Amino acid sequence: MDIEKLIHVNSPYEGFVSEASDLQGWGGHKEFFGMMIDMIRPQLIIEVGTWKGKSAIAMADLLESIELKDKLFLEALEKKTVDDTKIVCVDTWLGATEMWDKKDDAKRYLSLKLKNGYPQLYYTFLSNVMNALRENRIIPFPQTSANAARHFAKNNVKAGMIYIDASHEYDDVKQDLNSYFPLLEKGGVMIGDDYCKYWHGVIEAVDEFAEQKNLRLYTRQYPNAPGEAPSDYCVLCRGVVPL
Repeated sequence: MDIEKLIHVNSPYEGFVSEASDLQGWGGHKEFFGMMIDMIRPQLIIEVGTWKGKSAIAMADLLESIELKDKLFLEALEKKTVDDTKIVCVDTWLGATEMWDKKDDAKRYLSLKLKNGYPQLYYTFLSNVMNALRENRIIPFPQTSANAARHFAKNNVKAGMIYIDASHEYDDVKQDLNSYFPLLEKGGVMIGDDYCKYWHGVIEAVDEFAEQKNLRLYTRQYPNAPGEAPSDYCVLCRGVVPL
């Protein structure tokens, strides 16, 4: 299945003139992403909640690195290659509730870049992807997470890896988990960020879901730069993950 054609008639990057990169945001920890990608070798990654694209670009960079390794050591590898792997980024680019709270917050509200009251964040995302030369990997899907999940399900889309990092409100996280887990391939993994006390809604929703579906739940924390919150990841799957 051509996942890009399922979403767009023409490339969303076609004719777009990129601006300067603005990769502020939550980029994810490359060691964690690399471990998950190298283990699963997904042909499709769905990222639910992408902001300015920093985490998607990090995953795309890792895919390029793994692809090069596959080509160099193809005969010695028994794993799937990732040369055609795509990352679909699902987001409205309108901002979660916490992005609208503090009107002087440069990392949140002001990053929305309102024009006539409407966020222009989507174009920041496109610029960042183009400047990183990752248009071949990353496909934006400007939709609500619920509508996007319905579209995927209707067209029998399955992904090897699904990254949930959209709204952190309990009800929203619960809905995303329930909507996207059925889209996971057998042997795939669902991962999420911000599994920490600050985002108690994330912990509550993930723990409930894992118990209800009888899933294995793993957690992993990575420190970030001084002054930044750590990356608190969770992994949901039916099998054993060597974390």
